[in-house]
Amino acid sequence: MLNKPAVPSRNDKPTQGLRTDKNYLNCNAVEAINSSPKKRKEVEVPFIAREDYGKIPAYLETVKAEIQHEKELVDQYVSEQYGSTSNQQKDDEVMNEEERRELINKLKQRWGEVNSEYQKYCHKVILDTPGLINRKATQEAELLQLETYIEKLTSNGPILISSR
Repeated sequence: MLNKPAVPSRNDKPTQGLRTDKNYLNCNAVEAINSSPKKRKEVEVPFIAREDYGKIPAYLETVKAEIQHEKELVDQYVSEQYGSTSNQQKDDEVMNEEERRELINKLKQRWGEVNSEYQKYCHKVILDTPGLINRKATQEAELLQLETYIEKLTSNGPILISSR
């Protein structure tokens, strides 16, 4: 290990009048001329051009298999504890398209009513009473709930109505 030089004492006088004859411009120019050029980094292959682009990694296949196995075990356990789920699925009915459209229209109509009421409170600058604040919060929650219901009903696939 190298030791640092000692701190100068109080009585030491600084050296003054030191001058050098070194020409820094010439030295830097000579140094730049004699130095070798910087090495460029190798160009990386674009990610899209790689061989494994778009392919599922091998470890994910094993993870998928493990998840599927665990899911089967849980289903088996649930069916042992609560009876078979196939009977419950037989009791469910599929909602027909006309009922679905009618329900969506009613939900959209209700959303419009709640939204118009909400807009009245939304544009007030100061909501000074707790009643107004609570009303606005409940209307926001109802609008969000109606939007999720509409989204679920407009999704593709059959809608099952359980008779439980």
